[in-house]
Amino acid sequence: MMRPAHTLPLLTLIIGCFFSTPSLCAAESPSLFLPRFAASSPEKAMELEAEFKRQGVSRLRVENSSFLHPFQQGLRLGRPGIYFAQPHLATWAVRNHQFVPILKLHGNLKYVLAARKSDELIFEVNDLSGKQVCRESGLNLGTVWFNRIVGENRLTLTNIERPSIELAMRYDDAGCDAFVISDYRYERINARLGNKFIRLEQSSLYANYVFVAHPEIDAVLLEQLASALKSQGIQDQLEPYFETLSRWQNLVPSTAEDYQSDGDYLLRAYWQ
Repeated sequence: MMRPAHTLPLLTLIIGCFFSTPSLCAAESPSLFLPRFAASSPEKAMELEAEFKRQGVSRLRVENSSFLHPFQQGLRLGRPGIYFAQPHLATWAVRNHQFVPILKLHGNLKYVLAARKSDELIFEVNDLSGKQVCRESGLNLGTVWFNRIVGENRLTLTNIERPSIELAMRYDDAGCDAFVISDYRYERINARLGNKFIRLEQSSLYANYVFVAHPEIDAVLLEQLASALKSQGIQDQLEPYFETLSRWQNLVPSTAEDYQSDGDYLLRAYWQ
């Protein structure tokens, strides 16, 4: 069988990056890693990569995965690349691996612990003892924040993972006594369902999702990337994903000071 023409250069690059220094790999052709929610449309990576090329960013590969582990391990270990990351992951990368924030979604990110208004036995966090609380799978900020709430209140409960908490609330999942969800998504789904839920607890404000880059990726490429991310073509490609994360879909400049929250501290319990 003939090998496709594009496979050989890519294979050479992968082998070269494996045996070379991280700075060489970071400088040649870094990858933009999208989080797991982008993996529902695998063609998105190819379309987005093509649009970046049209915007003049030729030295960039776009990658997504249905598995959260490779994405998070990259940030945990400081592997070369550019990541569209949640604030706790970005904070870890900035503090521990000197990653550089480029652009972040406008506004702040907050999480909510919600229960049904009709549930006469649940009015506050302590009422969740012995109950089942649903959260989205993976080491996301909502999960990290909720686990801290459980520890501080010494609660004994069952943690249940669901692919989508918004769908679990919409279809009144009987296996969930409470739900962990972002504030924006909570407001959106609660309004659609006639305000059938109440807030039991809510997090502090966190900086929003951000494009964060390995420190050895050259400045010229990062300038090209920042310019392209603000272009209408890229905005149109990413809007469906941005819309699930924030009520404001526009990107704004970001610095390391935006990611000095306790996200680093929260992750140490899992990663060290």
